[in-house]
Amino acid sequence: MRDRIIELKNKIANNSFSSREDRFDSCNELLTLTLKENSKDDIAFAYLSLASYYANVAHDMTLLSQYMQKTREYLSMEPSVDLIAYYTLKALSDDTTFDLLSRLDCYLEIIRIAEILNIESKAFFAYGNIAELFRLCQDYETALEYSIETYDKYMSSEENYANNKVITLTNIVELLNHIGKVDDVPFYISEIEKLNWESKVYPILLNICYLRLYSMQKDKEKAVQLNQKLLTTVKEFPANKNFKYDCVINMAEAMMYVEAFDEVLTIVEYMEELFSSEDVNEWLQIQKIKIEYYEKTHNEDNLKYQYINFIKAYENVETENQSTKIAGIRAHIEIQNIIKHEEKLLDDNASLRTDSLVDVMTQLYNRRYINTFLMNISDDQKLKSIGFAILDVDYFKEYNDTYGHIKGDQVLIEISNIIRSIASLSPDCIKACRIGGDEFFCIFLNTSEDEVETYIKEAVNQLSIKAIQHETSKCANRVTLSIGFGVEEMTPDFNPQRLLEKIDAVLYNSKRSGRNTYSKYVSEGENHDE
Repeated sequence: MRDRIIELKNKIANNSFSSREDRFDSCNELLTLTLKENSKDDIAFAYLSLASYYANVAHDMTLLSQYMQKTREYLSMEPSVDLIAYYTLKALSDDTTFDLLSRLDCYLEIIRIAEILNIESKAFFAYGNIAELFRLCQDYETALEYSIETYDKYMSSEENYANNKVITLTNIVELLNHIGKVDDVPFYISEIEKLNWESKVYPILLNICYLRLYSMQKDKEKAVQLNQKLLTTVKEFPANKNFKYDCVINMAEAMMYVEAFDEVLTIVEYMEELFSSEDVNEWLQIQKIKIEYYEKTHNEDNLKYQYINFIKAYENVETENQSTKIAGIRAHIEIQNIIKHEEKLLDDNASLRTDSLVDVMTQLYNRRYINTFLMNISDDQKLKSIGFAILDVDYFKEYNDTYGHIKGDQVLIEISNIIRSIASLSPDCIKACRIGGDEFFCIFLNTSEDEVETYIKEAVNQLSIKAIQHETSKCANRVTLSIGFGVEEMTPDFNPQRLLEKIDAVLYNSKRSGRNTYSKYVSEGENHDE
């Protein structure tokens, strides 16, 4: 059975299927075998492969969400290729509910994991997708920044990545076109020419970039000549309709910009051969181009008729998008119902319940966990003392402003790893949490004041060893922490909120003292600064 599991995993990993039925059967067989063998990692892989099938082949969002949830039950949160695949599929799942922020979180997680595993291609993929998210929001300036950063990362790699570089550079030229920075375009076109990517797609993409340049320069003669050559090439090119659509949309925009209206009409006629009204998004784009064409050629009679066609096409798109969104939302609701049902059957340590108490980015406990824990703390008869520590990253806003939010997130992850390593020294007594933003929180159970102080010093020391550069910090040239902590004995009238307020006050002492230090609350009212 073990040999067969390995065989199936290799087949799935290499995408070696003879048909979609073969793919489904292979994934299903793997799940059956792994459940019998009860190998947690293999079960996670099997569920993930089925989730991928329903995402990319069957396009069933409900079953995708269900298998994603089952994957989450078995999948370790330790950095792995499977975890990257999980977040990649989750981003696709979130796309059905148009949740851009959740997709952004997924791509940030992919970057974090890929950098830990040193899989640069996955990190570069995520950077490119972040750029695409901003492009979808029509924030072309930010999209351009991320696209250029993606390209710089590809260039710094020892690997070739010629195809990825060409596509990224093509995206940069498109964004420069949207922004109107024509002077920057020739440089990026020259970068494409240096690559000389051995692909039939390469000359088409290169010529589209030149077409954009000529149109931005208002060189109508060159633009029209190149457009005619490109249209012939695209028509004869043995590619799928999506690639051809992307090409002709760019060509139509360029011809409209130089007012080569006969060329626009020729492109539209080809698009109408390529697509039908059932291709709702493409058909809507065709109607938009025709409206612009009739407006610029002052064809009032056809313009009125075209607006009617546009409204019909728009309604079809809205209907399809709404259907997709509803399917996605229903899938998410169904998953929530599954979770609620399983929470009734599982104890407090079940993975589904734990997930709701964990911060997604750092994988530390979250504020909900803290609130739940403190609400039930008085029920623990074995608890003799409790301590709290609040850890705040010094001048974190300035760090984000200087290095960017992605680097800021990586700093938070580094600090969370340090705090997690400290908590692992005494897992029954230390609970590591992220309150939110740049604030972390630790709970110490039956731990003496001296022991807590030792843990605090160790966290500070580990962060100091990492020496994460912070040029705009006003207290050091590296990332540092301001900390407040204290311990109280458990009494019948113990009030966690009161202790939190005292710890918050000594944290303020640390900040008032210049930061990069810790302050200790003691019951006698004395505070100690280090």
